[in-house]
Amino acid sequence: MKSTLGVSGTIFKTLGDHSINIKAIAQGSSELNISFVIREQDMHKAITAVHHQIFETVPSYALYIIGPGLIGSHLLSQIGALHTPSFAIKIVAVMDSKKMVFHRRGIHPLHWQEHLQSGEASNLHLFVQNMIHSYHRHRILIDCSSSDQVAQIYADVLSQGVHVVTPNKKANSSSLDYYRQLRGAAEKGRARFLYETNVGAALPVIHTLKGLSMTGDSITRVEGVLSGTLSFLFNEFDGRSSFSAVLKEAQRLGYTEPDPRDDLNGMDVARKLLILAREAGLPLEMTDIQVENLVPVGCQAATTVAEFYERLGQEGDAMYGHRLQQAQEKGCRLRYIATLQASQATVQLREIDADHPAFHLKGSENIVVYTTARYDKYPLVIRGPGAGAQVTAAGVLADLLSIC
Repeated sequence: MKSTLGVSGTIFKTLGDHSINIKAIAQGSSELNISFVIREQDMHKAITAVHHQIFETVPSYALYIIGPGLIGSHLLSQIGALHTPSFAIKIVAVMDSKKMVFHRRGIHPLHWQEHLQSGEASNLHLFVQNMIHSYHRHRILIDCSSSDQVAQIYADVLSQGVHVVTPNKKANSSSLDYYRQLRGAAEKGRARFLYETNVGAALPVIHTLKGLSMTGDSITRVEGVLSGTLSFLFNEFDGRSSFSAVLKEAQRLGYTEPDPRDDLNGMDVARKLLILAREAGLPLEMTDIQVENLVPVGCQAATTVAEFYERLGQEGDAMYGHRLQQAQEKGCRLRYIATLQASQATVQLREIDADHPAFHLKGSENIVVYTTARYDKYPLVIRGPGAGAQVTAAGVLADLLSIC
């Protein structure tokens, strides 16, 4: 320390980054040593963290992954294909709904199933405690689940300095109080909370909106097709096949939830619009959004998916066939569109003409149109794949790498 600047500062910053409180400090007159007092339970973490900070030549990032399902498994494969000479990524824990496994030396991203099979029963509390009290300096929670319960731990881990990366929309679309609490927790723990894939898979929808707001632009209107499932449904529904037949094909291709009513009720789109509204600075709750439920009233009480399809064929095909015919007679197409303007948020099936940016969508494409003070005459349009595990995983990976 006597001849090298910043040694004591590095030590104390490292301890602070790991939420280790210093009770007392003493430095010898020779300036060759420094002593400090901490809680006994933090001793091992403090020694390891300081050692890593001073002697590590390549930064190491410890990943705690929850939900190695469709998106999570693609993410693990993509991590396995990375070449990162300037930093190291180490998967130290994986948990699904049944089992979890911890490995200090790291879990190979292409062999995680083998590790998980020999793991212990899943316990979210123990998983969080292990993560919070880990000796690793850089800890990142990646939540690829769709769990409300997991989303509720974000504030605790962020406040403890753990970064969070997630495609899970549940946290940002929960109560406004919790939305704000997450930002405060991230600031307190000096951690990053990244969720680009909450809307539009890997499309730069949220990053762009934040950039517009941060640079002083005024958002006057947000409009878009935010569901890959419903985009595919209405892009393919052109009158050659019935509405129920197109929906069955979407389900066969894996675009819908096991129960298609979970897509047709519009709540997933409403959550995404709510997130965009909040990112634009509007203090909205879910109850502030007007949502058109696409499930016909007579189909909502069906007790099975098979019964739902039967009722949809009896009631929905005629109804949607009539709406499609009305639109086509005007030269329009049907699109399920989310709109935000002047604090009014709506999600509804609309007729749009050829001048609308969503008119020419294909497949499961998403589109978001930002009209702002700067982008007024010619709005800013973001368009591309809005669904798919592989592209969503790539978006999660991009968020992860922005931390490293």
